[in-house]
Amino acid sequence: MKRKLFLLGLCFLIVAVALTVQTLTPENKVRIIQHRQSAASSQVCEGTASTEFCTHLPILKLSTRAQAVPGEDHSHERNLAELTVWDGSDGNRLSDEPTLSTLAAIRYRGNSSLHFDKKSYSIVTMNDDSKKKKRSLLGMAADQEWVLNGPFLDKTLMRNYIAMNIAGQIMDYAPNVRYCELFVDDEYQGVYLLMEQISRSKDRINVTEINEKLQKTWYIVRLDRENADPKQLDVFTDYTYILDISQAMDVKYPGIGKLTEPLRAYIERDLGEVEKALYSFDYDSREFGYRQLLDVDSFVDYFIINEFFRNIDAGSYSTYLYRSLGGKVGICVWDFNNMLDNYQDIELPVDGFSMPDKTWFFMLCKDEDFIERVIQRYKLLRQSVLSEESLLTFIDETQQYLGPAIDRNFEVWGYTFDRPHQLEADQNWQTGDQAGAILNEIDRNYLRPLSRNPHNYEEAVAHMKAYLIARGTWLDEHIDSLRHYAHESVNKKYNH
Repeated sequence: MKRKLFLLGLCFLIVAVALTVQTLTPENKVRIIQHRQSAASSQVCEGTASTEFCTHLPILKLSTRAQAVPGEDHSHERNLAELTVWDGSDGNRLSDEPTLSTLAAIRYRGNSSLHFDKKSYSIVTMNDDSKKKKRSLLGMAADQEWVLNGPFLDKTLMRNYIAMNIAGQIMDYAPNVRYCELFVDDEYQGVYLLMEQISRSKDRINVTEINEKLQKTWYIVRLDRENADPKQLDVFTDYTYILDISQAMDVKYPGIGKLTEPLRAYIERDLGEVEKALYSFDYDSREFGYRQLLDVDSFVDYFIINEFFRNIDAGSYSTYLYRSLGGKVGICVWDFNNMLDNYQDIELPVDGFSMPDKTWFFMLCKDEDFIERVIQRYKLLRQSVLSEESLLTFIDETQQYLGPAIDRNFEVWGYTFDRPHQLEADQNWQTGDQAGAILNEIDRNYLRPLSRNPHNYEEAVAHMKAYLIARGTWLDEHIDSLRHYAHESVNKKYNH
């Protein structure tokens, strides 16, 4: 009897362990998608007095204490502000009791977006003693680093929301996002997207903390535009002439307060081993190649997501790599404002591949095994989250969820649909004369050439949908041609 009870208990234990392991796999992670799980509908404010601001979306308010917000000069200086949050299930009004009030250190963020009329913000939540304090915002896991992204050139207001949520269903981690409406010093700023900043935590990128005794650390690094960041690395990729002179790699974690010179040297050596394996003649061998050091699945998915959405900065800028104790180097998605033909400076055709020319991917795409995994994974995803039907439904649901918030946003920013002196400015920009240079100070808020800009919100959504359909159709017809990048003769020609 005891033996039977023991065996029965053992069976229950095995089943329990199996179920636990299954729920921890990325394929079974639950992604909170705001528009599908929000309790508030856009009709909750219909009975509200017309003079009172009311929205079904959460409200965030920044009170700057009459201080200028720093950051337009790309500095990392921050000023203290008060962050107030309303996140009720029955609509939100400024007269309601706030869900949260906290100090926050803020600055403007972005590169080209720093010059837009609608600003984005980097936020670090603080306690009353002005020390960093983790806070849970809009149902996302508690942390201290956040981004308030103000969709501006993206007239659909949806690109980052769509891509981050789709990526979060495919990859192990993609930053969580929530729509809200923002006030700054009592002035309405429109629809914003609160985003998790890429950082180290158990709910974000869960890399191991520093081992100060061994002078070893696991890390998050960022490949981006070169700047004066003191955490910049001297990496092996520089010597391959793959990095553009405007690119640089810097350390995101550990932060500058903990990044000692020995730890910086350790990260450079560790990354150097990965890069040397990738750029060596034996890059695809089992013993000495990159597969022993890279989380290949994450690079496959990153390739597909950014190629599918035609996000051409990926792999060159705003590109995050990470490694944890006992783990391999992974890659994380970030910044989809430019995707689906929303790149500011040029119109992007639906055809062609961009990822095979990107840092690291330049070598990965020479490997027949990597290319084959990309092709088969793409075909699988096109039957589920990347199917045309699924994506168009996602867009329609999101637009319906935003509802009246769209009109409120463009009551403030709708002047960009009017395009004053549009044709004249477009002509001058292309000819480069003096008048054109002056007009460009105004036209920094537009796509170029200016004829690309939509006249209204409906036109913006229709263009995004049409481009998405055309891009998917082209990839379906040409995805197999990626094998040309991994042709044996090409491998040998460029690896000697």
